[in-house]
Amino acid sequence: MFHPTFDFYSMETHYNERLNALMKEAEMARLLKKIKAVKPKFQDRLLIKTGDLLISIGLRLKRRYRSELGQIYLSIGQRLNNN
Repeated sequence: MFHPTFDFYSMETHYNERLNALMKEAEMARLLKKIKAVKPKFQDRLLIKTGDLLISIGLRLKRRYRSELGQIYLSIGQRLNNN
């Protein structure tokens, strides 16, 4: 038999409060995990930025030397045509 001072209402209230606190905590953990999944890690961001930098340097080098090579090929072609 139950003890006469045993209060089911307060026990149920305490249980519901604890359940709500756990549900909020689980929801917060889920949202944090979702945010971390969207935001790349520092190492990934660094690699992306490094790749972008290397590509821009390569494109600049191509533009620079392509114009110089074009002038060289033109002068060689003109010399060959004159001979």
